[in-house]
Amino acid sequence: MAGNTEFHYIGIDVGTGSARACVIDHQGNIVGLASQSIKTWQPHPEFYEQSTKDIWNSICAAVKQAIQEAGLHPSSIRGLAFDATCSLAVFSKETNNPVSVGGPKGSSDQNVILWLDHRAVAETKTINATGHPVLQYVGGGMSVEMEMPKILWLKNHMDPSKFQDCEFYDLADALTHLATGEKTRSYCSVICKQGYLAAGTDYGEEGWQLEFLNQIGLEDLAIDDYAQIGGINGKNGRYLSAGERVGPLSEKAALELGLSPGIAVGSGVIDAYADWIGTVGAKVDLGLDGPIDHREHLSHRLALVAGTSTCHLAMTNDELFVAGVWGPYRDVLFSGAYVAEGGQSATGELIRHVVESHPAYSKTATEAKKAGISLYDFLNDYLREQAKESECAHVSELAKHFFFYGDLWGNRSPIADAQMRGAVIGLRSDTSIENLALHYYGALEFIALQTRQIVDTMNERGYQISTIFMSGSQTLNDLLIHLIASCCKMPVIVPEYVHAAVCHGAAMLAAMAASQGSGEESKDLWSIMTQMSKPGRRLDPTADADEQRLLQAKYEVFLDMCFKQPKASQRSVNRQGFVRNNGLSLNVCLRLSACSLYILKLPRLAPCRVVCRSPSTTPAEWNREGLNTPGFVYAISGFGSWGNGCLGHLHGLRPQKPFQRTAYFSHITPLHAMLSMLNDERAHWKIAARLEKKRLLIAVNCLAGLAIFFFGYDQGMMAGVNDSKSYVERMGLGYEKNGSITVTNTLLQGGIVSVYYLGTLVGCFMGGYVSDRFGRIMSLAFGAAWGILGAALQCTAMNPEWMIISRLINGIGTGILNATVPVYGSELADYESRGMFIAMEFTLNIVGVVVAYWLGFGLRYIDNGTSEFQWRFPIAFQIVMLLLLIIGCWFFPESPRWLCMTGRRDEAFYVLKRLRGSENEHAAMVEMREIEAVVRLEAESEEKTTYFHMLFGIDQGDLHIARRVQLVIWLQILQCWSGIAGVTMYAPTIFQIAGFDSEKTMWISGLNNIFYAFATLICVVTIDRIGRRWTLWWGAAGQAVAMFLAGGLARGGIDNPDNQGPWGVAATSMVYLYTFVFGATWLTVPWLYPAEIFPLKVRAKGNAWGVVGWSLGNGSLTLVLPYIFAAIGENTLHVFGAVNLISIPIVWAFYPESSQRTLEEIDMLFAAESPFTWAAEAKFKTLIAEHPDIGRAHQRHSVFETEKGLHYIDTEHKETVAHN
Repeated sequence: MAGNTEFHYIGIDVGTGSARACVIDHQGNIVGLASQSIKTWQPHPEFYEQSTKDIWNSICAAVKQAIQEAGLHPSSIRGLAFDATCSLAVFSKETNNPVSVGGPKGSSDQNVILWLDHRAVAETKTINATGHPVLQYVGGGMSVEMEMPKILWLKNHMDPSKFQDCEFYDLADALTHLATGEKTRSYCSVICKQGYLAAGTDYGEEGWQLEFLNQIGLEDLAIDDYAQIGGINGKNGRYLSAGERVGPLSEKAALELGLSPGIAVGSGVIDAYADWIGTVGAKVDLGLDGPIDHREHLSHRLALVAGTSTCHLAMTNDELFVAGVWGPYRDVLFSGAYVAEGGQSATGELIRHVVESHPAYSKTATEAKKAGISLYDFLNDYLREQAKESECAHVSELAKHFFFYGDLWGNRSPIADAQMRGAVIGLRSDTSIENLALHYYGALEFIALQTRQIVDTMNERGYQISTIFMSGSQTLNDLLIHLIASCCKMPVIVPEYVHAAVCHGAAMLAAMAASQGSGEESKDLWSIMTQMSKPGRRLDPTADADEQRLLQAKYEVFLDMCFKQPKASQRSVNRQGFVRNNGLSLNVCLRLSACSLYILKLPRLAPCRVVCRSPSTTPAEWNREGLNTPGFVYAISGFGSWGNGCLGHLHGLRPQKPFQRTAYFSHITPLHAMLSMLNDERAHWKIAARLEKKRLLIAVNCLAGLAIFFFGYDQGMMAGVNDSKSYVERMGLGYEKNGSITVTNTLLQGGIVSVYYLGTLVGCFMGGYVSDRFGRIMSLAFGAAWGILGAALQCTAMNPEWMIISRLINGIGTGILNATVPVYGSELADYESRGMFIAMEFTLNIVGVVVAYWLGFGLRYIDNGTSEFQWRFPIAFQIVMLLLLIIGCWFFPESPRWLCMTGRRDEAFYVLKRLRGSENEHAAMVEMREIEAVVRLEAESEEKTTYFHMLFGIDQGDLHIARRVQLVIWLQILQCWSGIAGVTMYAPTIFQIAGFDSEKTMWISGLNNIFYAFATLICVVTIDRIGRRWTLWWGAAGQAVAMFLAGGLARGGIDNPDNQGPWGVAATSMVYLYTFVFGATWLTVPWLYPAEIFPLKVRAKGNAWGVVGWSLGNGSLTLVLPYIFAAIGENTLHVFGAVNLISIPIVWAFYPESSQRTLEEIDMLFAAESPFTWAAEAKFKTLIAEHPDIGRAHQRHSVFETEKGLHYIDTEHKETVAHN
């Protein structure tokens, strides 16, 4: 093979979301690299499925692209090999066609159960409950990601005859099967993930263990000598170590791949093991006489695959069991050698979580962006600069009093305890970038110290690890590598192809397969690795003796925090609130080790432990004060105690508990207690703790509807008030004569009505600020308080000045609520029903108008309409609904998007889970990640968010907020000028033309309002089905027709005074038609659209601009409409008809569709430079491709094609680490 320098080899890596093809030459140089996405289906929240057809198509495209990139002829390719995630692929024994893994209705193409699929949780428990000795070779118990639980699930859910026709493959073996037609299995897949025992193990003979299969309920697999799962080796099956030749590439596969038939195909491996192959062969000087290339030296090398999670792979020639470490696995890489697999859960996710949950994250991200470097590089530079300014010899000295334990997702190795949690010593109230950097460093140090713990544990059991070979995305962090090397006291080697180590390793397997049967001497895997591995980069441990001593001391504290945690967790608290082992009350101020500790009892929160330690307390003693109390959260003094410098300590940290949400109080007061109780979204007395999914959404809709009901009631109330004789006389508007009212001061009457709109204009700006700054619930209470004050002043008004001020205050309250309620409703509703959610609220708006009208109508008959009760009571009645609102709102959940924006991620996820359903946690998590992605993007932007900057587009970048402001303002103005106010004002004239007297006119107007309310239900049904644009289009067309006909028919009645009745009745029917169409279309959309289209950080302020448009439209119309009607009469209706016609092309050209899109996706619709909708849609498609983590990955039956939409679901699985 050495003489054929023109030969090349292809390694194919199939990850969770993509297939990568890597072409290398005979020296191991990568000459071509290409990637193609893979589809994943999620037919159920726990199900993740793929298709071997789709995977194979992606592989074929990637191979052709890589060869083209390398500029090679396909004939130069001599070998091919695969690695893949440990997913289960199913084929028919009889036809070799894919078999559906999704039940009777599943697509047969979807024949792969992905590694992160959780459908087989119950089956996993059943298998592990047997305690069979086979399980000791898979870490003491099978994981749900392994393949035997998935096969058992299929047996339990599949027709027996269909199950008997199935053949089961690990995905890597399935790909070699598709490439060659052979049914060969790799030792790597069956031993590591399926319970197959290799020859030479201490328990049993080689092969499948019938006793084990009988105990777990899969005895059927023994039929036909285990043919369904690979058969018996040497009889009806064949099992190979990594890279051994499976067979030649078939003609069919060669044609599809664009390669020559007959080239060698090697036995594949699980992706993490391909990473080992591509990593540990690096030729480096390890302090010996020269580079060591002997296979015996492999037992000294640990492969550290570090991405979202971290995987540790070590090899030995002896069967060595280590608690918390999977394996030992024999023959999976080299014949006769064992591989052990340790792991750290979600290390990359831990770093991200620590940084992004800190209060200083947004500021830090902005500074990093200004510097033009990554966030982690910025923090590393910041720490070094801080060390320099503090005259510290090394960065580690900055954190000598800070101790961080980060098992937030449980411990994978070496404790193997899923109940382990995080702990911090040294908490401060500091929210600066400096404090964020300290927490960030603590997370890095924890990862390094735990790596040493795993290495030490393995070495104590007989391993001889002396060098770490590291790959994955975390190798970009030089500070982390330095800490790992220094804590473990051994060099860290980073391979040259650090980001392609996996497919590089697979290509080496291809080269090994090509050497077998080539007419030349066959190469073993180590020889191939020696020949093709690149030198890599070496990073040595610190040479600073002080840093070495400090890290050793930190390691001792780390071990104390680790091993004392399970013991402390066993302590309990009785129902009276006293710790059983020391009798200290949890409801009093404790003084432990001269440190102030204040504890606040809060119900139904995640358990955590709190300890305090003075500087004199030894590491071995500090944990003895621990308290583990389910149902309580603890506020810790982070300010020191009487100058002694004592810091707060918190144990039991979980990933759902961001650090900035830790409550820091120097004293607990009733105010603190009340605010904490009101702010906790998971309190048991809140509605979200008792209701979920549709029932919770209905409850939220009732709250929002109550506010909108008040809005409608307030609009309709003044019509009845203005008809009150007592009110007209009290306010000096006119007089009553012969039973009728004559208004002499129309300007004052109009001013009292119109000043309300000035109040809403002021209120909407106030509401937008309060809502974005303090939350949607706080803004609801704030608006209700203003409304109560305004209503109380109105109903006691004694003169017009008093009434004007009262109306202004009342308008402010309405404006605050109008700026908040649509945003609140849209942020809690699911994107598929968001329009219906808001439309239902505006049904209640018109119901409020109806109630106000008929209440005023009925009160006309009290004391013949002369009593002040007629107008004071309807005004005072507002207070009832506002009191219900201001009291009830605290029982309702805050917007999860606002909670996430303000750093309260744990509460945001809790609310989101309750809204989407507790059983749908995975989908809620993906939606949460989508929200977080937008929050991160917005946090990194430098755009100004004042109203002034929003209106004029100053420093707005690509967000184009000014364009959105203009759209919502003009949409509301178009709504006002579409004619609803004109119809309301001119309707009595039309009814008079029809011959109706004043009494009948009032009845007809009241019935029209009821008709109006029922019409809004049409919008509830249609708005999400046909979209916002079509709703506006057909509404404008229908309203234009009604307006033109109403105006023409009214003119006909005027021109025919002797026969006015039929003309008037026909015109009246057009009034009803207009009201119906308006209620079904334009009433809702102008209020919904502003709540959808603005970025999260200014959503409430953006909605406030919509209220501005409504205030300007209504205010201007109220002032000028009497003069317009006086000038042109019924022709005013024709003007409104023309406005409706003009609205159609305006909506078509400038208003993009928001229906069936998440709020995060809608944000991308306005990134285009052009304001036209076609440009917006084109840019949207481009951005969705660039930012798939903001796509609708959570949608049922959806397809998402990148790993970002997947690896967040379960960060504990190692398969993701190679692809980050």
